[in-house]
Amino acid sequence: MRVLSKAAVAALLVIAWAGGPTSQANAGEFKWWHKKIGLNANLQNKFKNGAGVRVGVLDGLADWTHSDLSARIDRYATFSSGSYTTFDSHGTHVAGIVGATRGNGGIVGIAPKVKITTVGMFDDTGFPGTVEAGLDAAWSDGATVSNMSFGPTTSGLLAFDNYLSAISKYRTRMVISKSAGNDGVKLKNISWNTKKKSLKNMIIVGAVDNRKKIASFSNKPGNGCFTRGGKCRRTGDRYKYHFLVAPGVDILSTVPGGYGYKSGTSMAAPVVAGAAALLQSKWKYLKTKPFLTKKILLQTAEDLGKKGIDNVYGRGMLRLDRAFQSNGKASITTGATVNGSGYDAHDSYSYMPTAFGDAKGMKQALNGAVFFDKYGRDFQMNPDYLVRTSSAAFSMRDHFERRFNWGDRNVYVSTPVMDGSASFMGLMPMQDTKNDRYSPNENKPEDGYFGLTQSDDAVWRTEAGSGNWKFSFGQRLGLVDDLALGTDKQLFMFNTAQSEQPLMGLGDQRMFSFGHYQVNEKFGVGMGFAESSEFTGSSFTGFTSTDPQGTGRSYLMQADFKPTDRISLQVTQTFLDEEGMMLGGVSSGALGFGNGAQTFGTGAAMNLDLTAGFSARLHYTEGLTNASTSGATLFQDVDAMSSRAYGLSLMKKGIFGAFDQFGVSVSKPMQIYDGAAYLNTPVGRTVDGRVNYRRSRVDLAPSGSQTDYDIAYRTPLGEQVSLGLNAFYQDDAGHEDGAMNAGVLGNMRFSF
Repeated sequence: MRVLSKAAVAALLVIAWAGGPTSQANAGEFKWWHKKIGLNANLQNKFKNGAGVRVGVLDGLADWTHSDLSARIDRYATFSSGSYTTFDSHGTHVAGIVGATRGNGGIVGIAPKVKITTVGMFDDTGFPGTVEAGLDAAWSDGATVSNMSFGPTTSGLLAFDNYLSAISKYRTRMVISKSAGNDGVKLKNISWNTKKKSLKNMIIVGAVDNRKKIASFSNKPGNGCFTRGGKCRRTGDRYKYHFLVAPGVDILSTVPGGYGYKSGTSMAAPVVAGAAALLQSKWKYLKTKPFLTKKILLQTAEDLGKKGIDNVYGRGMLRLDRAFQSNGKASITTGATVNGSGYDAHDSYSYMPTAFGDAKGMKQALNGAVFFDKYGRDFQMNPDYLVRTSSAAFSMRDHFERRFNWGDRNVYVSTPVMDGSASFMGLMPMQDTKNDRYSPNENKPEDGYFGLTQSDDAVWRTEAGSGNWKFSFGQRLGLVDDLALGTDKQLFMFNTAQSEQPLMGLGDQRMFSFGHYQVNEKFGVGMGFAESSEFTGSSFTGFTSTDPQGTGRSYLMQADFKPTDRISLQVTQTFLDEEGMMLGGVSSGALGFGNGAQTFGTGAAMNLDLTAGFSARLHYTEGLTNASTSGATLFQDVDAMSSRAYGLSLMKKGIFGAFDQFGVSVSKPMQIYDGAAYLNTPVGRTVDGRVNYRRSRVDLAPSGSQTDYDIAYRTPLGEQVSLGLNAFYQDDAGHEDGAMNAGVLGNMRFSF
């Protein structure tokens, strides 16, 4: 650290230009002191290397001809009364720590693309100017950060009054990194009225070694204070609340003609100055907020010594990796300003059900979306976190994980109650959080094989019949079976009954009831009601959120007609009313759909007994969904969405024996084929705190249209055992253009 006497003569400054070439990266330029503060090339690059920020280095005149500094120092200032015949070693060393260019093989500065104004506070013989004049020169060049690695000769004295006056003058314009001094003592009190002349822009910097221990020479904050009337009037006036430590022992940096090692708080202070420049390079608005820049560096420091703010390390050691992480509440803003209306980022996402495929359009629209931390800094979010999808493609891996997990089995017991009536009860396993955590709880393709397995809560069902009436009600067991025409769903891999009623398979079925009246031999009518819900487990890497719940109610009217013994027809009209979800997928927070969605569905099915043992089945469902938006989320509007599902299956009994079955099925699972959403995606902020939005129209139709092909064969091996074999192929699997999925499965079924 350069020492000087209190006497100093004010003088005018002369401004001149300097410049030079740049160079490429070299990982060996990073030293131990970079690592201690969490800095590497990736972090520098991510936060723009200090580009667009100017640092004033108030010191001896730095060597702008040095290969590591020629591209960084493009301005210099000298006092007209001074004599500058050589470059200064101390000033050159400090400038290199701030911003030595990366790639020249020596060292790399904290902010290797920063611009530096070197202010010649020292000439060949002494101190020819004033601190105020030096800061004026740096500010006039555009500096928003300045470094002062000098101070009084008096042991333990941080600064003279004229220094503090100059620093206070720039309290709203410039961060000042001030070295604590090298006397190895506690800093003395200074009589200074911080209420009238705030020093909120000043960071006092001490030095630590490579073990993160306070250097023997470094001054410490102690209980020192800026006093008024001989007393420390405010807790925040104590030095330790403004004190930060950084590496300052055996620091390799630039010197005229090469590189050299130096130690001192003079070396620690420019580490902090460079860190402030990196922050302001990434978030430009911080250039106008020196106190906030300082606050981020202090509050993200690594605690050293006694827990909390102490008398040796103050706030702790600078940690750039922590300084560049979001801090406090993460908010996705939907209002005009950063501090306007918004939602917790951890609880803002949308589950897109299988009908939307991989939701690439939605993810593309949200690419670059940002949230804001408590300091108003914007951080990009992963679109895969914001938009979570579930695939309609059959997963072999999920299938076997679920089937060989015996905790995922259900045991159903059927107990007769009276003629024509039975009560069904089931013992249920714990919820399968591994498979359901990342996708909606709508029925999965794997669930159709061996029948549907649902999780958590009690399962029960009661059915009764009298004359032409048939009635059933219960919880979580087989409503879609009551609606089906009677095809043997156990032959095919995928649940045939469910594919005919896609709207009834959305969400997680709760209570249901269904009544059917057979008017005559050919005609019958039915009505049904079901409740569904979506309760998502949503613990993700880096985020822990609450579990939003959506609910849905389905109302159904059905008519079936059997004109001949060989033909059965069925028409179904469904209305699905959802709150907090859409087509079985939950939306929450900034990606909420507002009041939910309403879907009208019309379906038709036909069963043909063509010849003895040979039958065909066709089904078609068309849906129209209207989603409401509240206007207070990122969704500004959503068009009506059209969806459809259809299929054809052929079955033959008695191929090789009287009771075996063979079948071929071709079907299209439910898919959105028309509809759009309009999003306002926050992508950044302005210096004055306004949020930048990108408006997008998102085509909700997936890129492909999945087709399921299933060839099935089943034969009995005895009265209680049967063997099945299925080969399947899925084109545009998961509704993704060009994707495919295929496999062969065998199974044995036991009846007891």
